[in-house]
Amino acid sequence: MQPENLFLFAFPFIFIAGWCGVSLLLAHMGGWHSMASIYQATSHPSGKRFWMQSARMGLVNYSSCLTVYVSKDGLYLSVWPMFRLGHPPLFLPWSAIQKPTLKKVLWVEMASFEVGVPRLASVTLSKKVLEAAKAYV
Repeated sequence: MQPENLFLFAFPFIFIAGWCGVSLLLAHMGGWHSMASIYQATSHPSGKRFWMQSARMGLVNYSSCLTVYVSKDGLYLSVWPMFRLGHPPLFLPWSAIQKPTLKKVLWVEMASFEVGVPRLASVTLSKKVLEAAKAYV
């Protein structure tokens, strides 16, 4: 087999393996994996939906690829299916959300909080998500 044909044959496999590896690495670096060990969602979400949300978890930015539901029981977070490897949907009960604060990131106000006791991860979301939660907390 010619080297250029070998590359064309191997590229899709290399790309998929790289995509999967990066997705799993990001889940560990941001704390999603740690949160999923305790707070993996077991049912379909309900409540007010916020689509195409961004968040920062630990060292990882999830830019416009999250769906967040705010309900009377807690927050439901899920990543778009193409990024889901290593990122099962999460359900964070209100009791798991600690030290909520508002902070400015450039000119945008964001809501920041810690998850779990002891802390599993720190999460920063849009302020409008935390404001929607005020009806339940």
